[in-house]
Amino acid sequence: MDEKYKLLISELGENRVKKNADVTEFLQTKLGGLASFSYIATSEKELINVILICHELKINFLIIGSGSKIAIGSNGFLGLVIKNIFIWSFFIVLL
Repeated sequence: MDEKYKLLISELGENRVKKNADVTEFLQTKLGGLASFSYIATSEKELINVILICHELKINFLIIGSGSKIAIGSNGFLGLVIKNIFIWSFFIVLL
């Protein structure tokens, strides 16, 4: 997983990818555990790019919007949690 972390950093930026991230800050319930990695997508382009990178590297990912209807178990999430903070209308990613 460390090699995948290095590849994520090289593609997305060291200051943008957090390792062993507490994702409760993304959830309204504030319940949950750690994720292997987290990333905040600020544009449609960034969101599509990070999804394609995860697919290429075979990294599990979870996209969170407002975080109001989701919970992450106390064991955490093995993969990348993506917080989507941009307003979007519609897009399709074909993998």
